[in-house]
Amino acid sequence: MPFAAGAAWAALLFLIPRGYAIDDTYIHLQYARNLAGGEGLRFSAGTPPVYACSSPAWAFLLSLPFHAGLGGPVAARLLSSISAGAAAVLAWAAAGRIAGNKGGSVPAAAMIFCMADPWIIRWGASGMEASLAAAVAAAWLLTMLSRSVRPSASGALAGLAFLVRPELAILGPLGLLRGEYRTSLRRTALLILPNSFKAGISEVLDFQWDVVQRQDVNLSLVEPSSA
Repeated sequence: MPFAAGAAWAALLFLIPRGYAIDDTYIHLQYARNLAGGEGLRFSAGTPPVYACSSPAWAFLLSLPFHAGLGGPVAARLLSSISAGAAAVLAWAAAGRIAGNKGGSVPAAAMIFCMADPWIIRWGASGMEASLAAAVAAAWLLTMLSRSVRPSASGALAGLAFLVRPELAILGPLGLLRGEYRTSLRRTALLILPNSFKAGISEVLDFQWDVVQRQDVNLSLVEPSSA
């Protein structure tokens, strides 16, 4: 059921706000196109590298469709929508691990909260990396709460999270909470989640659905070439 719900949510994010994208989507696609063309992480081919790409991992992921001649905003939106669906499923799994056998409806509530978050909706529908960052962070938390997963898995996910969003560098030091600090981590999460849920509900109620009404950004420069 959670997997079906996540897949349906990803499909809705991809299909309903058709053509929606923002300027940052264009920036990542420019980097991805040049990366696929062998120019490296450059905004413009033939120019010196400029640090204007906040997510090298996302640029690399977006470069893969360009190799097949399918790169562009549609591919970016497809990847961000799938990432948003994965984030919702991983939130369900992590919440279930935190709440334990007495969790009841906690996992479902966490999944609904993730799906209803206006920023997940916006970035998941616009071809941005934030939904992938949410999915990687949720996967990291899941490994932190599992006794059967090696610490190296948490470390690898923390490293990937940093490449997706630089502010997630905090996950590396937090990885030291594994082992003897796992119980404290679980208790802290149980304290944080209810307040986060209340804040998220308030944010959703105040959210104006101008996300799907904004003027589309012209991304013709990064559409796949017909040549």
